[in-house]
Amino acid sequence: MDNATMNSKDLQGFLSQARRESAKAEALANISKINEAQRNLQPFPGSQSPVLETMTAATALQSDDPEAQQFKEYLTSLIDQNGTTQAGDPELEKEVRTLRRELDQAQRALKRAEIHNFPYPFGGVHQKLVSAGLSKTHAAMLVRRSQAHLKEHDVVSERHAFHLIQSEISALFQGYDSYIQKPKAGPRVSVLMGATGVGKTTTIMKLASKPSLMGAKKIAIVSTDSYRMAASSELEVFSQITKIPFHRTRNLDELNTVMTSLQEYDLVLVDTPARSPSFQGFIHEMQEYFNVLNPTDILLTLSMASDLDDLFMSTGLFMPLKPTGLIFSKLDETCKQGKMVTLAAEIGLPIAFVCDGQKIPETIHIPNGIYVWDKLINALDN
Repeated sequence: MDNATMNSKDLQGFLSQARRESAKAEALANISKINEAQRNLQPFPGSQSPVLETMTAATALQSDDPEAQQFKEYLTSLIDQNGTTQAGDPELEKEVRTLRRELDQAQRALKRAEIHNFPYPFGGVHQKLVSAGLSKTHAAMLVRRSQAHLKEHDVVSERHAFHLIQSEISALFQGYDSYIQKPKAGPRVSVLMGATGVGKTTTIMKLASKPSLMGAKKIAIVSTDSYRMAASSELEVFSQITKIPFHRTRNLDELNTVMTSLQEYDLVLVDTPARSPSFQGFIHEMQEYFNVLNPTDILLTLSMASDLDDLFMSTGLFMPLKPTGLIFSKLDETCKQGKMVTLAAEIGLPIAFVCDGQKIPETIHIPNGIYVWDKLINALDN
């Protein structure tokens, strides 16, 4: 795009990109703020080295770096200021050129923060972890900690470093149920929420078909999704085949009536509307559902087919609903399975289930260190 000439389409596209960058940074910052107290990665067993500080794009944009801070503040004010300005205005074109310079400066600041130089063999380890899907900063933290633990060894290989990193990654995937206080009376109510297309409905069918995963015998399914008829149709067919009761509710009164009728069940799985949290009124609507459901756990479902930045942004948008755990779906649709490791470390919520295919119920798993490391090794090999 020429600096001297800018048509309306170019300008609109550029400002849209700037808005996305700003929204992504704010979502990442939201995750970081909410989970700061929860994030407490411990050193390797037997290691006396302190926990090393992590750096993410969000913390970089929140840092004292004048370029990064100026960019964030300036970007927000500029977009608000010029949201209604007519394209082709010379003053607006001047502002956009300034915005481009600020964006370039901020990107350079972030690149400087993400440069990691490691000696042999740690450089190769870092590169492989990043290629497997871990974020650069998370991979660097793991490598630094393995490096500190192995500093007294005369001979160090990638195998030694990966052995230590495997131990730390495994610690991120512990039993989800240990975090949940099950109700003394009435059913366990597990609500699945997430953006459109992440696979909530399919995951519910997998969970219902494999009741041992949640320690239940008598299961019912409830849908509060009055927007997507296809999801209800799928669950109705599933109910007819499996004889698992299914209830579709269209408002809060119906939901209250249904939940009252299910008090003798062990587990109620709840499918929620597949809409973006940025949709006006969505968060308030979901909170009204939760007031009726009184959920035991709220599981945020994330599709591993999305890129890492979008996954962080989606999580940040859902955080006001206080999820108690995560479900990673569509792990078979990515070659970067390491994304789930960085998400588990950065978001700070326990991982309840992982789904890696369409087959019901074979492709849902309770993740543990062995399962996760096998997936990561496959990503490294690819």
